[in-house]
Amino acid sequence: MSLKQTIYFMTLVGGLAGLLCWSIVVWISWMPDLVSAMVLGVLIGGLTVMFSDRWSGEQVVTRWIITGVVVGLLAGILSGTLQL
Repeated sequence: MSLKQTIYFMTLVGGLAGLLCWSIVVWISWMPDLVSAMVLGVLIGGLTVMFSDRWSGEQVVTRWIITGVVVGLLAGILSGTLQL
């Protein structure tokens, strides 16, 4: 992929993850800052790996998507804890 395509798809992933996170977290009132950061981290981590694999023409590997989700979850927990 070219640099412009990469920037476009990562922008798309960030926007999509933000909208999905907002629509999920609106219904949660329990610790909204921590949960919001965790959900956003999970969505950005998983969607970034999935989009990258899909549009680079390679096979989408579930193990890498799960790894992206776990890394996003850890980053969300860390950022949510620091925010609290």
